[in-house]
Amino acid sequence: MAFVYSTAPVGYTFILPDGKRLTIEGGAGVSTRNLLTPKGVMTTVKDDDLEYIQGHPSFIAKVKKGVFVVDKREMIADRVAESMAPPGDMAQAPDEEFVKKSGTKAKKKR
Repeated sequence: MAFVYSTAPVGYTFILPDGKRLTIEGGAGVSTRNLLTPKGVMTTVKDDDLEYIQGHPSFIAKVKKGVFVVDKREMIADRVAESMAPPGDMAQAPDEEFVKKSGTKAKKKR
C-alpha cells in the first residue's frame, strides 16, 4: 500500500489496464459541508496500481509540480500539504479577485 497526497481541488481519474478506475481524490482548498477547508487530501493506492500510474504523463506532471506526493507512510494530509506546492491556477479565486476579473460588483456583506 502507498498513499498519494494531493493539494488539487479536483480529483483525477486514471483508467488502469484492467479497465478499473483509480481516482486520486481532490478537494484541497474547497470547503466541505461542515465548512472545513482541507489543505490536502490523501488517497490509498495499491502498489500495482501505483506502479502503473507513476508512468502516466499526467501523474508525472502533477508530481513534478508538487501537487501530488507519494509516500509509503500514512500521515495527516494537511501536515503533508504544508510542504507541497499550492494548486496554482486550479485553486478557487478569492472574492476580490473574482470581482476584479469578472467586472461585476460584489454584494455588500451584512
